[in-house]
Amino acid sequence: MKKRITLLLRSKRKIFIPISIILLILLTFDSCSIKNMLKRCSFKFKSIKIEGMELGKNKIHGEVTLEVDNPNWIPVKVKSVKCGLFIGKDKFFKGKTTEEFKIPAGEKREITVPFKATYKQITLEMIKILTAGAGGMKISGVAFIDAFFITIPVEFEVLKKD
Repeated sequence: MKKRITLLLRSKRKIFIPISIILLILLTFDSCSIKNMLKRCSFKFKSIKIEGMELGKNKIHGEVTLEVDNPNWIPVKVKSVKCGLFIGKDKFFKGKTTEEFKIPAGEKREITVPFKATYKQITLEMIKILTAGAGGMKISGVAFIDAFFITIPVEFEVLKKD
């Protein structure tokens, strides 16, 4: 009886290893084809909000809201978004999301990117553009998107429209 169980376990091990290798190879090829099949998520600039200032620390806190559109047939998980806001030709801030989020297939979702800037980075021209809410603002960055065990960096550039 013990010999029979031992032989059965050995035969299962012999089958398990090749099947595991085949599955790993298939998953690798599937991941590559998924990467080519994924459409680019698109980004839209929704709003910018300055939440506060620290006079003693020379800091400005705020957030930018972006709308992310997932045109794919599968849901995607956005691991992080890193971006910078440019007003005219000057960089106003850099920001990064603090949490992951999922976007269902064929849907849109708004995300907020918190930022901190210093007073040194602000010019009079920037203040005019910010308070008027006019064009001249551009957000560019990269989003790291997960789908089927692979992370895809998606670069984007979005202009604020009047």
